[in-house]
Amino acid sequence: MILRKLLVATSIVAISAGAANALDVSTGATPVTPALELQLPGTPAFTGTTTATLMTETGNFPAGNNISIVLTLPTGVVFNAPVSGSNVTLPGGGTGASAVVQSGGATGDGSVTFLVSIGDSASIDELDFAFDYRLNSCVPAGSELVITANIDGSNTPIEEGTASDDSVIAPCASALNGEVRSDTSNPAVTAQDGDTVVTLASGYTLIGGAGTAGTTTATVGDVAYTIDPAVSIDGTGAPMTDASIDGISFDVVLGDGTGVTDVTVGGVSGTPNAANNTFSFDFAPGVIVDPAAPLPIQVEVNAGVAPADLELILTQNVSVQNAVVDFNDSEADLVASEPGANGGLDTLQREGQTFGVYDWNSGSPSGTISVYRVTGLPAGPTAYTVIMTNAGVANGTYNGIATPNANGEFVVNSLNYGISSLPTYVRGDAEFIFETNNDVDVDRLMARNGIVSAFGDGSNEDSVLGNDPRVDDDN
Repeated sequence: MILRKLLVATSIVAISAGAANALDVSTGATPVTPALELQLPGTPAFTGTTTATLMTETGNFPAGNNISIVLTLPTGVVFNAPVSGSNVTLPGGGTGASAVVQSGGATGDGSVTFLVSIGDSASIDELDFAFDYRLNSCVPAGSELVITANIDGSNTPIEEGTASDDSVIAPCASALNGEVRSDTSNPAVTAQDGDTVVTLASGYTLIGGAGTAGTTTATVGDVAYTIDPAVSIDGTGAPMTDASIDGISFDVVLGDGTGVTDVTVGGVSGTPNAANNTFSFDFAPGVIVDPAAPLPIQVEVNAGVAPADLELILTQNVSVQNAVVDFNDSEADLVASEPGANGGLDTLQREGQTFGVYDWNSGSPSGTISVYRVTGLPAGPTAYTVIMTNAGVANGTYNGIATPNANGEFVVNSLNYGISSLPTYVRGDAEFIFETNNDVDVDRLMARNGIVSAFGDGSNEDSVLGNDPRVDDDN
């Protein structure tokens, strides 16, 4: 090959005149999206072949010149085979240019510099590149294939000198996606909006989807996993399949399992662990991945229990936790496992009246504390629940017993509230649920240095079922 230097000054002038114009590079392909579940660089490796065409906007590459072209792969992508001058060709196998590698281009390199010689009388407006690549790590967003072209020796850019394209490899994405919902969308299950209510009447049964009382089973949400067909586990664009997945496991976690006789997912009973208040599940991919409809999660209470043995169902949160997806790497080098879909389900809420949300402040006795005066309770003990939010590690559901005094009053304060599990120093938002249909009222007061001052009137209207909490009841 004859290496040509810049022959006349007029050639430089002609190239510079096009500096406002831009080189263009195109691969003519849709980028492959690798799976986040891949163990990169992996064995076997995620490999592929791509082409790129470098074009001028104004016409031809300058004849009679040597052009230095640097091709840089996106971050995380390297050459999977050595690159040589034969990797640069003209469209349709034309002639008039030849190339050699000046530097880089070895297997594992991320860039290569070519010296391309354009013949004196050649009219060339495109250069084609072809190469094998390997993915070593996920490509960061915005990282592209970049090609620069300059006159060798003078560093005069061809047009603007740089072109880029993002269609070689896209950033990684999850091939398997799971979702836990608190209201099922399965058309075969009665729609259920809001919390599942536990009746106060004898039997402690559930009020189900359409508000029908007396059932022992209610749907508290659903779960489903789907495979994204646009995400690939190899360089050919092949998607993940069920064969790539060994299984999906998770726990349905109750706040208190007392009285809960079964939890099912898609009609399959879980394995109970009374000590942890959990029901565990382990599904094959063919059941839970890409189902015709999400699998409903249902809670059964006091089913088949004699009236004398019925157990109280406490107000509590229900959630899916500890979800794990195990993979089979026989199809591709996948990670051994990844976290699955976790999330909250419907709350099991005892029938009664709800008050709040209130600010809750607790500190030393000489500091400012919250005081709540409750009136209208029935004689004798009444179960109640405090739901704490925006309280950091104290977030949760806490159960207590309210016993009114001789005047029919019960006082809760944020230092001495009779719920030992709630931390003594908390700042957050508190919602009260009193499990009675009596005409209950709650007033929020404040105490500082032992002096009590009024801070709000009645909370909300009387209701057999819990009312929706207000944004702030401190008015």
